Amino acid sequence: MQASASARCALALVVLMLMSSMLGLTPAAQVAQPSDAVLNSEVQPAGGRALTVWSGTVMVNGDYTVASGDELRILAGADIQMGPGVRIYVDGKLTAHGTAAAPVTVSVQQAFIWHDGFQFNATSRGRGSHLQNMTISDAQYGITIYDSNPVIDDLYLDNPDYVGIDLFNSASPIIRRLTVQGGGQDVHGVETHWRYGIGLSVGAGSAPFVQGANFDNLITRAVSYWRGSGGVLRDLNISNISGATLNISAGIYVDDSLPLFEDVSITRSDHGVYIMHTMDNMTTRPVFRRITIEDSQFRGVKIDKEDHWNFTTYMMARFHDLEVSGTGGPGARTPGLATAAIELNTSGGWFENVNIHDNPVNGVKLYMTDPSTTFVNTTITSSGASMGGTHDKAGFYSRSSNNGGPTLQNISVSDSPGSGIFITKGSISGSDWYSHDNGAEGVYIREMFPNVDGITVEDNGRSGILVYDSKQVWLSNVTSSNNGLSATSPDQGAGLVFIKSNDVMSAGNIVRCRGCSSTGDAWGGVYIEDSIDLRLEDLEVHDPGNGQPAIQADNDGMIWDGYLEILGADIWMNSSSTPAIDLNVVDARIDGLVLMTSNHTGLNWLGSAVPSALSNSTLRGQDCLTLASMPLLESWNLDLHADCMGTVSIIESEVNLTGSSSASGAVSIGPNTHLRLISTHPLQPSTIPSSSTVDHMQYVHLWAVNQNGHGLPNAFVNLSFSQYESDLNMTLPQSGNAVLGPFIGQRFESTGASAITDLWAGCEYDNTSNTTGPHSLNWDLLVLCSILLANQPPFIVWDEPLNGTVVSSGAQLLFNASASWDLDDDPLSYNWTSSI
Repeated sequence: MQASASARCALALVVLMLMSSMLGLTPAAQVAQPSDAVLNSEVQPAGGRALTVWSGTVMVNGDYTVASGDELRILAGADIQMGPGVRIYVDGKLTAHGTAAAPVTVSVQQAFIWHDGFQFNATSRGRGSHLQNMTISDAQYGITIYDSNPVIDDLYLDNPDYVGIDLFNSASPIIRRLTVQGGGQDVHGVETHWRYGIGLSVGAGSAPFVQGANFDNLITRAVSYWRGSGGVLRDLNISNISGATLNISAGIYVDDSLPLFEDVSITRSDHGVYIMHTMDNMTTRPVFRRITIEDSQFRGVKIDKEDHWNFTTYMMARFHDLEVSGTGGPGARTPGLATAAIELNTSGGWFENVNIHDNPVNGVKLYMTDPSTTFVNTTITSSGASMGGTHDKAGFYSRSSNNGGPTLQNISVSDSPGSGIFITKGSISGSDWYSHDNGAEGVYIREMFPNVDGITVEDNGRSGILVYDSKQVWLSNVTSSNNGLSATSPDQGAGLVFIKSNDVMSAGNIVRCRGCSSTGDAWGGVYIEDSIDLRLEDLEVHDPGNGQPAIQADNDGMIWDGYLEILGADIWMNSSSTPAIDLNVVDARIDGLVLMTSNHTGLNWLGSAVPSALSNSTLRGQDCLTLASMPLLESWNLDLHADCMGTVSIIESEVNLTGSSSASGAVSIGPNTHLRLISTHPLQPSTIPSSSTVDHMQYVHLWAVNQNGHGLPNAFVNLSFSQYESDLNMTLPQSGNAVLGPFIGQRFESTGASAITDLWAGCEYDNTSNTTGPHSLNWDLLVLCSILLANQPPFIVWDEPLNGTVVSSGAQLLFNASASWDLDDDPLSYNWTSSI
């Protein structure tokens, strides 16, 4: 045993002398040795490969290579001192057995500035390289890995100039408990290329597994991904990544890659996460889970693409459980420089369970996005600029979206200096939006085509919802309450405001609000200005404030004809001197309007240019209906309730009231008015100006029947009148009856009332005729014109088979004429023959 040991020692001394001259190790005689150790570079044969062991202080004066098949083993406490620019290349196996108490240290020799660390080459893949408890300082590049897979545990990198760990060519190391402290400071300001001050760079198809890493005080990036790379990175703490001027500085930067990040914290960096899509033949889609970003200088999250002229986007990132706060705020390295907490430009992303708060910039800012962008379960609080334009102050801001735009599902925005949600130019869709306690509008829609179901807006400084200069707006189930707290007029502070939306009638461009409501909004329920092709369906308004109408519309500035549609509206109003609904120069179609209370002045309507309609409605209030300048108003089933107190007023209008009723019957007729009361009683004006006319008009339900009471199909009939109406001749339909009219039964003018009109009816069938009359036309009439006929042939009604039916040979065919009938009620028999 002793001889064998001596032989190994002699061999080691020989190899050491050779290595000292050939491999760059300083000969022992030239090394300043510690008092308790000597340089040991021991080479031992091991089954056809060389094992080199380093311990103590090792001086590496020139590049050193661990050959393929060989192993370099560095023992605990070893102090590796590198010459200037020296790099250790690993083609074989490298192990470093440092401990927490005695780490392996790697630094540059005294009087020099930097070294180039370690490089693992492809031939080292799968050879079991493992670095434990190592500290590398003074390096330009700490560890560089090409297509290899070492395991690195407890590595501390102190201020690497360029890159702490640099991965190329499908490298796939396992890295646990990494610390990179500082990086790029020594070359910042003098270096002419951008690639410095980076903690971990992953590129060219590499895919590391990282479990636990701390990055602090680097110039350019903590983690930088590029060119088709992936991997899994967990438990990252990143702070103070800032200062780069030659490229984008970010805690995490991803370009054309697909990594997975979990449990990440990023603080006080220029950007928290920056995602860039560069090459269209590659995919960019990192996934982030449980990530917190605080106090970023410019943006918390930015998703962008290099080619902004390529408007085709796709989902370029996924974020789950994301929190962003303090962007551009007092905690940032330089406050006041930020643009948004989350910003997307011509890009797409999926964001789920997002909490954005306390950012003096937009919580979310989107530009040129499309359906590839989705936000699910998002809360934005206290975000938006205190100064600047409308877009700057909003909590959520989207502009110039396309192809249907992004989707927002279950979003809450509050305490923004401006609008909670501001969307302009493009389209957007979503559901369950909640915007409250913002300085301006809850939701501001401008030149936009949104499709949103479920919006709640409360306690905002201005309107609950403002729709401006927009078309193809589809809103449903909207609840507005207590908005307009700081507004000074209805156009600023009504619950729902529509201005120039839509200002041109066009098929498919309708602006619609279905199932919308306003309660206690400071400046009225609904305010409309210069808007047509606007439809309000199933609307409710409760207790509008400041003595404002529940619905106020003013189209005096319109240059195009068109309609406001109110299809179902219940109004609760309590303001004795204000109309519940005030329409000024408005053409409208109103159906299903119910004024639920009477302490107001009802419906005040000044028409415009085209016929309007008012139907199936109940009006209450003092002087509950005032109509003026109506080119033509068709109204039916109008209930002027017992609570309709005062007088119905009609001025310079043409109005047809059909099937309507009034409890009081009081009506005031102004000049140049023609009122037709069609099947309507007992409205009666007290006085009529000389330029006006009131006609009571009735319908006539005319039957031509035989002696058995059966309607005579296609009978010829005529009506003649004692006054006003011309004779009417026509052929009845198959049923033998028709409702005709309305016809003037009595006319009221300034000179008084006319006599009641009489009418006569004549009928003819099968060369037999009869007449009936006169009948007084003072109410809707049922007139039977009966003809005594000789026996008539039955009417054949053939239901099956239909004409042109084709069946295959031998198939069953049903013949059915059971709906046939006979005017004389004679029994019918059926006999089928065929010429086939």
